[in-house]
Amino acid sequence: MAVFGALEAARGHAETACRLWGAADGLLDGLGGSLNPEVGWIRDQYITRTRSAMGDGRFAAISERGRHLSLDQVVGLIEAARTDTLVRASDGGAELPGSHGP
Repeated sequence: MAVFGALEAARGHAETACRLWGAADGLLDGLGGSLNPEVGWIRDQYITRTRSAMGDGRFAAISERGRHLSLDQVVGLIEAARTDTLVRASDGGAELPGSHGP
C-alpha cells in the first residue's frame, strides 16, 4: 500500500496517495508492525512533498480517512489507479510501466 501510495504521488494523485498511506499506517498499527525500511524509503521520497503541497491539515484528514478503509476499498483504489494508467496508455496519453515507447 505504501509503494502504491508513492506511485500515485508520483503521478500527481495526492489524495489517493494520502489515503493509501493512511491505510498502510492503519494496517501496520493494527498488527503492531512497522514499515520495512526497504519500502519506507520509497514512501519517504514522496510523503514530505505531498504533505507540503496539500497542507498539514488536509493531509492529516485524508490520511485519517485512509486508516479506516477496508482492505476491499484499498484494493479498489489500487485497481482504479491501474485501470486509469492502462486507459491512458491505450489512448496514447501514457506509457505502460516498463515500456520504452515506440
